[in-house]
Amino acid sequence: MPNQLYRNLLTLRRLLTECANWRLTLAQWERTSRAVEELARHLAARDERGIDAVLRQIEDVEPGSRVVTRIDDPRRVGVPEPLYTRVVELVPVIVEQLAWLDGSGSDTSGGPAPPARGDHPRYDGSGRGPSHAH
Repeated sequence: MPNQLYRNLLTLRRLLTECANWRLTLAQWERTSRAVEELARHLAARDERGIDAVLRQIEDVEPGSRVVTRIDDPRRVGVPEPLYTRVVELVPVIVEQLAWLDGSGSDTSGGPAPPARGDHPRYDGSGRGPSHAH
């Protein structure tokens, strides 16, 4: 299952990176927030089944996974700040686990950095931790 775990982590990194641009209902953001908190626990425990389950939860709310709705739907809002902050914290953890799984000790997958939004902290992929988007 390590190959599956690696693919799941790559997908989670992509989804969490993209979520800064999602527009969801508050109920969907709540579900996403709960899933992200579960993800943090599963990542810390390196629980492959738990990570897989959380991936499915996040995929269920991903905007591209559903029938298209009106883009101007007023019930859809951007990512809440507390969730955005948590995502910014978790993406480097995912990057570290990917590096551990590929045995190189560094991220060689060439994937995106965590979401950049405004002047909020983000991980720039340099291995030096948080920086500021410009």
